[in-house]
Amino acid sequence: MTTPFVNAFRIAKKDIVCLSGAGGKTSLLYRLAQEAKVLEYRVLVTTTTHLQMPTCDQYDALDLTGRLFSDRERLTPGIYVGVTGEPQAAKVSGVAEYILADRAERFDLILIEADGAARKPLKGWKTTEPVIPEFTTVTIGVLDIQTIGKTIGEDLVHRPELFCRITGAHPGERVSQDHLGRLVCHQQGLFQYAQGRRFLFINKAENEALLSAARALAGSVPIATVIGSLFQGEIYAAP
Repeated sequence: MTTPFVNAFRIAKKDIVCLSGAGGKTSLLYRLAQEAKVLEYRVLVTTTTHLQMPTCDQYDALDLTGRLFSDRERLTPGIYVGVTGEPQAAKVSGVAEYILADRAERFDLILIEADGAARKPLKGWKTTEPVIPEFTTVTIGVLDIQTIGKTIGEDLVHRPELFCRITGAHPGERVSQDHLGRLVCHQQGLFQYAQGRRFLFINKAENEALLSAARALAGSVPIATVIGSLFQGEIYAAP
């Protein structure tokens, strides 16, 4: 039987979950939202930076005003995307943190995309990101195991110069397990500004070789790690 992703990350009602990283962050965001909807949760999906405009099949209600459905007296179970932006925009922005804190009690689960990666599978972090509110209860960092062996450069990495500074890598080198381990553990890496319970999600472990590499990486870092594939909809290892 497939393990639900919400169970793998030990997510419970009233958690406020921030996701950072690259290589499946947004897909995990909506996977968690859909699973929580099945549990009859009122799920808020939002961002503290920017989020790709969701498609109609990803939500039950959309509020682009930044007021987080304040015009609705009652919220029923479902997925509520609450952001700021225009209907035709490619990307939308987050809401004011004080509004998020004030409206939090109206929802059973809040899922927040806390940084962006320009659609690339790896990134380096500026000192201003990810943007994680202090009231966050769970931080999930996402890594793509399929980046191992690929060449470090603009095509693979968002801000490669920062990635190299954090990992000790050099442009043109191939990504190694050690590089990813440093990305997880460095104070300016994947879990910079993390709050609450911390989980690493190693995504795209879609064959035996990738699963073996993911297990080796998980064993080298001091953080609770979930290994799986969003594409296959499977969890292969969890704390």
